[in-house]
Amino acid sequence: MASAFQAVGQWQKALDCLNECLAINWGQTKVFGEIAMIFLRAGYQKEAFQYLSEMVGQNNQIFESILTGLKQIIRGEVKTNKELLLIRCSLLKALLSGEEVVDFCQQLTALNNLIKKSLKNNTIFKESELKGFYERTQDWVTSQEFGSFYPALPESFIRFLPPHTLDKFIHYSFRFGVGISLPETFVVSIPQGRVWLNKDESRMAIITPDNNLLGDLSPESPALSPNHPDKHPSRHSLLQRSKLPPVQSVSGTVAVLSGLLNDVYFHWLFDLLPRFYLLQLAGWHWDDIDWFVVNNQLPFQEESLAMLGVPAAKVIHHSGQVDLHLQADNLLVPSFPGTVAWMPRWACGFLRNTFLSSESVQSKPNKRIYIRRNLSSSRRLINEEEVITCLERLGFEAINLELLSMQEQANLFVQAEIVVAPMAVV
Repeated sequence: MASAFQAVGQWQKALDCLNECLAINWGQTKVFGEIAMIFLRAGYQKEAFQYLSEMVGQNNQIFESILTGLKQIIRGEVKTNKELLLIRCSLLKALLSGEEVVDFCQQLTALNNLIKKSLKNNTIFKESELKGFYERTQDWVTSQEFGSFYPALPESFIRFLPPHTLDKFIHYSFRFGVGISLPETFVVSIPQGRVWLNKDESRMAIITPDNNLLGDLSPESPALSPNHPDKHPSRHSLLQRSKLPPVQSVSGTVAVLSGLLNDVYFHWLFDLLPRFYLLQLAGWHWDDIDWFVVNNQLPFQEESLAMLGVPAAKVIHHSGQVDLHLQADNLLVPSFPGTVAWMPRWACGFLRNTFLSSESVQSKPNKRIYIRRNLSSSRRLINEEEVITCLERLGFEAINLELLSMQEQANLFVQAEIVVAPMAVV
């Protein structure tokens, strides 16, 4: 739990969890180290010294293990945060005294100098710099013989049914021919994999331990048609950045469900929720997953996660105030149902089976519904009252969906014979 709070920058809650651990068992050396590093991040050197001193007093052998780790970092075998490493070296030197540790201090000093030199020359610790990309996750798994790939559902085809319209031309979305193919779905398990999601959730990336971006798991806004040339992974904005925010390490298996614009109802329904189904198809049970990267702050998010049986205590929520950048012992990532904003028929079937009651499915559609936008913050209909008056003569009922739960909405729509609504993105 403390790792999860650290991952999202909630330092006080992380400290509370760690202090509870110490209240249960004072002899947990690792906990003292974690508390010390939280104080370091916050700039409280004195408090960090106190906890590091306790850590050293409990386990003198920790010196050699830290030295070994520092050497591995210098050789490039292990990646870590360079600034925190410098502070750690300086603090350990200050804590040590006596002739028996002179050699250790000298080695730390040498390592410290190497780190400073590398910072100046920018020769190591390029954990945020990407080497390149793979268009398909399966290609990376095959080439590296690393990670586990679980095929889920085959490629699907969406057949277009052009709408009847009063306009002279139909919407450009229907100008792709008779239909469009959506890629096969899968789940991948990536040891030491990373996930990055920017503040406004318009860009994301899944990054392998060898610093490659996985193109079919790393979408960006705007959502274009499948295989659109402007959405080739070579054009991903992250490949143009030289640095990412510091990565937060999370222990255990972390499932990434978040995608783009997760607080938008449409994307939540069709891009995000069906990914839980792919996890189930791949044989994963919620008990086998330590953390879920998914938003749960809005009522419809909280309700749908509860209906899927996702424990709220296991959720890592993206605050939206800073970029999310996590690295997990095991990063578990289901593919998108199709591509972002393009959903296959099976995704709709999953939503129906999950959120509809059996009684409502059996009833014959007989309702005429008009969906209001008067409670929305934007794109409201100027003469909505006139429209409602006209529609009521034809047997329509005006509904504010914001006042209904997800299940109530689902039960309402399955009974609908006709639905009239103004089109809006948000």
